[in-house]
Amino acid sequence: MAVRCFIYVAVVLIFFCEVVLSLSGGFYADNGRQQSVLYKPFTKKDRNNLQREILHLLGLEHRPKPRHVHPDSHSSAQNYLLDVYNSFKDRDDEKQDEENRDRKQTRKRKKNRKMMESDFIMSFVNRNDKLHKYPHLRHERDRRFWFDVSEVSQEDEIVEAELRIYRNVSRRISNKHLKYILSLYSVREDGTPNANTLELVDEIVISNRANGWLVLNVTGPAVNWISFGKKNLGLYMKIKELDSCKTFFSFMFI
Repeated sequence: MAVRCFIYVAVVLIFFCEVVLSLSGGFYADNGRQQSVLYKPFTKKDRNNLQREILHLLGLEHRPKPRHVHPDSHSSAQNYLLDVYNSFKDRDDEKQDEENRDRKQTRKRKKNRKMMESDFIMSFVNRNDKLHKYPHLRHERDRRFWFDVSEVSQEDEIVEAELRIYRNVSRRISNKHLKYILSLYSVREDGTPNANTLELVDEIVISNRANGWLVLNVTGPAVNWISFGKKNLGLYMKIKELDSCKTFFSFMFI
């Protein structure tokens, strides 16, 4: 039977490793008086073994601790973990009828159900150390991000895969009423040598005031990548003003 997994392509969830370790001080047991007491404290060796086990479960070779981390990036990961916790908490707290919920709440609950149906959740960080493979950036507005998904087995059933981008809005916004369209494409071979084509994967519209996580569904490409790894030519994103042909940024996710 295939294992079901929910995949996030983002720089989050990997911090779960540090959260668990910081909360795990040893083994606890009931003392017969409805109290939990420390039964056996963790030794340094125990903590190291636990850390290795958690990293193995997350598919990581080492503890994620980059030398240079932007404060906003660190905060965004913490905010995302808090959002995940609250999403499950709200699932038990709210007893409203499904028909009376707004669209946003309905989408949120559908996603929660998919996460609950999954056996595990995987996340992939941007591997900047691999970017030397793609040095030919056209100009400063081009960006490339590289995610290694090779550890996902073909026997695993992908319930859903997402690309999450955190947007931190500056306080100095010249035009708050502008809207942008984010178009995400799958890069595919078109049958001719040295030529590729773009196939639309997902598209969202955001306002200039939008802040927080921007979510795009990449389930289709992810399934193809796992089944046909050699055909993974990456994803291409364009960001442009909604009522204009001007492209502001382009991103390549590989």
